Amino acid sequence: QGGIARDDSVPPRTRGRPKRGRPLDLDARHRRLAMGRSRRGGDAHRRRRPVGLREVVLIGDVDLARRILDADPTIDVSANARFAYDQSFLMVAVSKGNLDMARFLIDRGADLESTDDLGWSALTVAAAEGYTAVTELLLDRGAAIDHAAWDAGDTPLTVAATFGRDEAVALLVARGARRSLPDAAYMGDEALVARLLAEG
Repeated sequence: QGGIARDDSVPPRTRGRPKRGRPLDLDARHRRLAMGRSRRGGDAHRRRRPVGLREVVLIGDVDLARRILDADPTIDVSANARFAYDQSFLMVAVSKGNLDMARFLIDRGADLESTDDLGWSALTVAAAEGYTAVTELLLDRGAAIDHAAWDAGDTPLTVAATFGRDEAVALLVARGARRSLPDAAYMGDEALVARLLAEG
């Protein structure tokens, strides 16, 4: 009440995530490949390239991700996962709403402030998707609450408000996020709107 009506016909950026309810095109074969096993026998598994950290992050297998990283300490968990939008491994996990995988990658040193091709951070992605638990995890671990994307200056609060993620908006405001004029208008904060307009 008192806020700006949002346009529900404009879907949020999918961030490389499949539509809800649609299973990933990844199955148990990936797990067998990643473990170097093959039911075909002989040397078939040596002719196949094992699935790497990106695929394991996508399917959300924390135990397998741990084994991959333990086996190869040179893997940079903050690197570009080469999946979509130049997202890091952490951003891929966040875009899937996988709290356990996101926590694991952070524990292994993933950069909270790595950005994609639009300058979005993992926190921006979590807020845009409305993943409140993941948003809270990132904030608890020190993610910049007012990170501004380079393309349009959008902050996590701005994108959460734009996409109507009310719980994420409430969480970010409670944690001290700076409110812009569009944010204040969306939340129906007339006093803040008036003050921001007066300040120019």
